[in-house]
Amino acid sequence: MSIDATNRVWISGLKTYIDPIKPGDIMKGQGVSEVIFSKNNKYKVGDIVLGLTYWEKYSVLDGKTLTPLPKNYKNY
Repeated sequence: MSIDATNRVWISGLKTYIDPIKPGDIMKGQGVSEVIFSKNNKYKVGDIVLGLTYWEKYSVLDGKTLTPLPKNYKNY
């Protein structure tokens, strides 16, 4: 998970490239995640992805904000 200056803007109520985050909403941020279930042909179980995710243990995403990382991503 990333914590960025933009998180402060998102909770300020200002409209940016994403909708503001209101009280009670789950904070968004860049994250590295493992796919544990998928209905998207682009991703399969076990894939590691980078993208705009939520600050929660599990998320259901459409995959539009995700980029697959190479299998050997830990070597970078």
